This record gives sequence, structure tokens and C-alpha cells, in this order.
Amino acid sequence: MYQTLFTGGQWHSPIDVTAALRVVNPCTEREIQQIGMAGMADVDNAVDVARRAFEAEWSNWPGRQRGTMLREIGAILQKRSEQLAEMESRNVGKPMSEARADVADCVACFEYYAELADGFDSHQESRLPQRIEGLTTRIRREPLGVAALVVPWNYPLLLACWKVAPALAAGCTVVLKPSELTPLTAMALAQVTEQVGLPPGVFNLLTGDGPSCGRYLVAHSGVGKVSFTGSERTGAEIVRQTAGSLRPTTLELGGKSPMIVFADADLTDAVRWALIGGFSNAGQICSATSRLLIEASIYDEFVDVLVRAAQQLKLGPGTDPLSQMGPLVSALQLSRVEEMVQSNRDNIVLLTGGQRPPRTGPGFFYEPTVVAPLTDDNPLWIEEIFGPVLCVRKFETEAQAIALANDTRFGLAAAVMSRNLERCDRVARRLNAGVVWLNCSQPIPINAPWGGRKQSGIGSELGVWGLDSYLTLKQITTMVQ
Repeated sequence: MYQTLFTGGQWHSPIDVTAALRVVNPCTEREIQQIGMAGMADVDNAVDVARRAFEAEWSNWPGRQRGTMLREIGAILQKRSEQLAEMESRNVGKPMSEARADVADCVACFEYYAELADGFDSHQESRLPQRIEGLTTRIRREPLGVAALVVPWNYPLLLACWKVAPALAAGCTVVLKPSELTPLTAMALAQVTEQVGLPPGVFNLLTGDGPSCGRYLVAHSGVGKVSFTGSERTGAEIVRQTAGSLRPTTLELGGKSPMIVFADADLTDAVRWALIGGFSNAGQICSATSRLLIEASIYDEFVDVLVRAAQQLKLGPGTDPLSQMGPLVSALQLSRVEEMVQSNRDNIVLLTGGQRPPRTGPGFFYEPTVVAPLTDDNPLWIEEIFGPVLCVRKFETEAQAIALANDTRFGLAAAVMSRNLERCDRVARRLNAGVVWLNCSQPIPINAPWGGRKQSGIGSELGVWGLDSYLTLKQITTMVQ
């Protein structure tokens, strides 16, 4: 019953089966299936088998052998891409075009880290220049051990792959905990690792919620590395939980990212990127460029075009090829967005949206919304909404635009729209963000570092930096006889 846990190469139910969680299609509000809720005993078991697999073989495998396994995982993901995209669309609600792009990025992620694993052995050790006569020193990179990986519900498979692929490439074993709202593609990923013959215990999956499973997992004494993507509040709690152990922790905690639109930007192109940056995945993106700063001389024209474009977006289920924006992931998330907009209605100019669409059918849909906050401290302007809500305001000078963009406790991403590339580069250097897009929004190269500043997180994922986050350094110094 509820055999949705995968540990030690076996599918099984929670050790203490006390309850199950309903997985719901946000387009239909109907139950897809029920999953088991892992508890403390299941976490103990998963970490134990992962630790034994790490010590027994996986960490000692040649990098090229690990790379072969990663490449095979990527190949099966490619073969099952349409099925996985449909599963992701059904569980999250996103349009199939977005789901297909997610799966393609997953395949690319495993292929990229397979390449890094292939060359791992030749770069695992390096010799330092001799500084003390009679001594030679080598630096060795070694995997950290069991990696606890916790991913959210907005990009379930993609964010899992961002963590699983580099962790396995580095020689770590993993315990993955997906969101209880969107576990389906994580379960499919477990099936793929089983299909390629990954040694038992190298990849482990725990389905369950945060209080009963996730909180205990990240604090477990057998875990050597924690990687979490999710809310700022939960990230702060993880820091407190792991402080005593001092274990390496990577946190990606979202943000409230600005897009600066200068008067010389291509208007049509800037509006298109504003829609992508604000309404992709129904605005449920940690890096959503949802704070639009528009130069005063084009403000009225830009906002007029933006509002009309937002009103023309077609809402619908992800499986409808005409849909451009799907629902929010759950009834709770819908109510959160709805309440946030409603409670601040007196302090905004509502330009479009701001309510559930006039639909007769089911689904957690919310209209694409554009608002103009009237004060700097308006929660819609400063807080991460995680829904399809764009905030707009005007600026007069470049210096003011930069100051407004940086006036946030977050620092994940930012975007600049201008035909003047010198100005783009100049502004990019002054923006306090981990990622800056010039004349675009949301592209994420798999070989570039991804991470934020300030309250947006700690550390980086992707690229060689993502691999390094699962490694530790060892100094080996020898007295030459």
C-alpha cells in the first residue's frame, strides 16, 4: 500500500503507515493518486543504505564509470520525454510546451555532468608548487558523502536533476525528497535509476511532507551535504537545524527580481520578455522578474501594451496546446495569491486581473495581473508572491533605476532591457544579483553558476560550481626522503 518510497533499490511503503497524501491535478482538482508519508524511521533507513552504498562502492567508482551511468539516465529520460512532460504538466498544471522544455533541460543536465564525471579522475588531484624544501603537497577533491536533496513543487523534475546529476557525478549518494504536492516525476526518476542498474542505495527517494520527513532528513547526523530549494522561511529554518553540525549547505531561496526597461529598448521585445519573466509557470518561478521598472518617457505606452498583451494570454489546462498559462499548483497557493492581492487593493492601481477568471469549470486558475503599487513598502512590491502578478513603476534616471532594483532583501536575478549594450553592461555590474540577463529573461545555461545573494540563498548550483558543491578538499603533504 502506497509503495512510493524507493530506498536500497526497493520500492516499499512507509515503515509506519499512518496516513497518505493526495496528489491532485490542479487543472481538474481531481486526485491523481495517493502517496506514502515517510517518517523518521524511513529517513533513518534511507540515510543508512545511502551511507553504506557510498562507502562500499559508489565513491570509489572511476569517474568515467559514474559518467556512463549518468549518460544512460539521460538517454532514458530522452526516450520517455513526452511521457514525463505529460506527467509534469498533469501534476503541476504548466503548459506542455513548458513541460517539454523542462524535460529537455533535464536530459542536458545529465549529459553535461556525465562529461564532467568522465574527466573527474584526471582532475581529482593536483600538485601545488613546492614552498617548503623537502615537502610536496597534493590537493585531492573527495565527495562529501550522503546528500540530502529537497526540491519544491514548481519545477519538480528539473530541480531534482539539477541536484541529483552533480551529486552522483561527484561520487555522493543521494536521498531525494520532492514536494508532497508534486512527487510523480521524482518517482519516475527513481524508476529510471532502477532501470539503468544504479547500485542499490545510490539513489533513494522519500515521499512525504516537510514536518514528518524533510525536517528530520536535513538534520540527520548521517548526511554529509544538504541542498535545498524553496522558501526563504524554510531555508532559514534549515540553517538553524544544520548549524550545530556545520555541514555544507546550499540554499536557493527565491527572490523578487527586477527588470529595468530603458526608453531605447525594443518595445515589442521588452513586453514579450516581461510576459515570459512574470507569467511563465503562472508566475511560480523563484527568479520571476516581477518588479518592472520602466523609464518614465515610455511608461504609459509600455504599460498599455503590456496590459493588453496580458489580457490576451489564454488560460487553460497544460494539455491544451492553445494554453499559454496554466493554474496555480494548489488551492492553498491560489488562496495565498488571492489574499495577497486583495489585502493590498487600497494601495495599488489595479491595471488588469486581480481575480479568478470567470470560468465554469474546475482548476486553480488566477488571471494574469498587473498592478502599480503606490508605496515603496507595499508587500506586493517587496514580497515574493509566487503567482502571476507583475508590479510596475517608473523611474527617471539610470541611477534611480539601479537604486530601486537593489532596494530589496533578495538578490537572485535581474534583467536589463536596452539597445545600448554599454549601458546594459554598466548597469549589470552595479546590480546586486547572482544572475543578470541582458535583453532577455529566464534563460539558464546548464554550464553557468546559478545562485543568489542576500536572502536569496547560499552557494551555487549548475556548472562546475554545482559539482564542486558536493566535494570537499583534502591536503596531502609528504616529506621527501
